[in-house]
Amino acid sequence: MAKKKSGWDVWREKKEREAKRNIKKTVRKTNTGYFIVAVIFIAVGLVAGYYAASFLTKNDCFELVGSKETVIMAGSDLSYTDEGIKYISMGKDISTAYTVETNLTRSGNTYTQNDIEPGEYYIIYTVTEGRCKGMTLYRVFTVEESGGTD
Repeated sequence: MAKKKSGWDVWREKKEREAKRNIKKTVRKTNTGYFIVAVIFIAVGLVAGYYAASFLTKNDCFELVGSKETVIMAGSDLSYTDEGIKYISMGKDISTAYTVETNLTRSGNTYTQNDIEPGEYYIIYTVTEGRCKGMTLYRVFTVEESGGTD
């Protein structure tokens, strides 16, 4: 036979059940609160990060100085003094951080080719530092056949 519970035991069990329900409610409310706060912080962080990055990179540029394409007649001599590139990354001018590949004869900052034939000659600038590391810019010299009109 089951032992009859005293008034004290019944009261204590009732209070335990109420306490457990209150704890569950509090945990549910708290989890929702933390979730809302976390979402707000993430949103504020994203917005602040976007504006900070925009501010830091607002004057950045990566471009050729001078003309990108030049047309020359065949048979003439090509002599070009390089104007280089303009490269500003995160507000810092690192315009000298590049390597050059070319099919012209290079002597310091001057590129030459004597008695050029029809085709394309190029100077390729490849960035070695900063956010644009590995990106390239091209300067092209197109040599056309020299010929008169009939």
